[in-house]
Amino acid sequence: MTVNISSNSPYNNFFKQAGVTTNTTNSYNCNSIANTPSVTVGEVQNNEKKQHKKLFGIIGISGGSVLLLSIIALFTLSKGFTGNFAKIFRNLAKAARKNINKLTKQTKHLTNKQKLELEWNKFIEKTSENLQAGSNVTAVKDSFFLHWLKKFKMNGFINKVNNVFKKIILKTKNNSYHKAEQSVADFCTFINKLTEENPSFESTKNLQKLIDKLQTQYISTFSTLKHTTRAQTAWDSMNNLHSKVYDTIFKPQTGFKTNLKNMKTYITTSLMAKEKSLMFSEIKKTQQEIEKTLEEILSTFKKDSPEHKLIQQKTKKIAKNLQNAISHESAAYDKLAELQVGSAHTDIIGILGPTALATFLVIKSKDKDELIKNTLTRGIPILGGVATGYYGNTRGFTGVKNLALGLSTGYLLNIIGTETDKLAKKYRVEQEKLKKAFEDFTKLQLSLLTMHKEPQNIPPQ
Repeated sequence: MTVNISSNSPYNNFFKQAGVTTNTTNSYNCNSIANTPSVTVGEVQNNEKKQHKKLFGIIGISGGSVLLLSIIALFTLSKGFTGNFAKIFRNLAKAARKNINKLTKQTKHLTNKQKLELEWNKFIEKTSENLQAGSNVTAVKDSFFLHWLKKFKMNGFINKVNNVFKKIILKTKNNSYHKAEQSVADFCTFINKLTEENPSFESTKNLQKLIDKLQTQYISTFSTLKHTTRAQTAWDSMNNLHSKVYDTIFKPQTGFKTNLKNMKTYITTSLMAKEKSLMFSEIKKTQQEIEKTLEEILSTFKKDSPEHKLIQQKTKKIAKNLQNAISHESAAYDKLAELQVGSAHTDIIGILGPTALATFLVIKSKDKDELIKNTLTRGIPILGGVATGYYGNTRGFTGVKNLALGLSTGYLLNIIGTETDKLAKKYRVEQEKLKKAFEDFTKLQLSLLTMHKEPQNIPPQ
């Protein structure tokens, strides 16, 4: 009996022991050698080179598309390249201007070295001043896009999008204030418990007054009602901010290029700088009052006492949490201003564009294997990089930090996807082998049963 079995089957040795002759699918007759096409070593090497070239081409396209699309998306999403970069360029221009004045006043007859230094500082000053205008790239694209949305009477859509993004922006600020409020509440509970356990303590009455004072100070400015009302007031005051930004950039009297060159600060926040300064001057005032009250509470305990060390840790925690909350409120203020100018709508384009391209790279796959590969090495890295960049943006990360975060995430996901694809392919190959072996073993069982089956006894006629 002969059973056709794959040469890769792990049951080959078993078949031999069972006395079964196996014809592998790879076996061939010696007479067929004459009919086999001849292949030279050179042709094999050329084929290998072509395969390697194709492989590296695919890798290059995959990695390049991930990088390019991530950069485009993160540039669209990024709210960096604004205040921080403008400040750097402004300081460079200021330092260069100072050196220029110093060199020109020193002497009328400059040495060659001084002349070179003078020209270099002039170049730095001019370049830095021009680069400061680049901080308004965000304002230009956001205000331009929102302007045309309003032209097409899409106010309902604008308001719905703004409300969604507004909640996202304020969430971090609200959570930070909740954490600060919790630390104040825990501190007050601790002091009250301490005074109850030591009623004879000489500073008990003073401590209770200070605790009441601390609570009053916090509630007056930093309670949930206060900071949420403050955020809504700020939002309402920015209602006309988009028109101000758009008119400043695009008004026809002076022209776009002239307007952009004259912008030495980030226009979106600079137009609201006065209102923000007034708001945060009151916030800082209350913050300083709270810190003084905490110092008074701490000073009632002797420095060598265990209570002093514990209370010092708690007061530092309150100061840290409160400062963190105020910083997040400041960042939220700037984000709300950008939202009023139109940042959310360009963010949506920044997300949908790469998402559509990533989807296209996946769905154009020829077969299931290529679909899995494109999903793991292209689709997921692109979407992951964009999502991470957007998350960093909503959390207040700016500039290079946000860009690096998104790109590194995309790159890391590409590496993970590539290795996962390799493992998946290896697993699928092993599964195919196991499936084939199982089919072969089933055929063997059927053949053995047929071979050993005894003929039925037929009764005589």
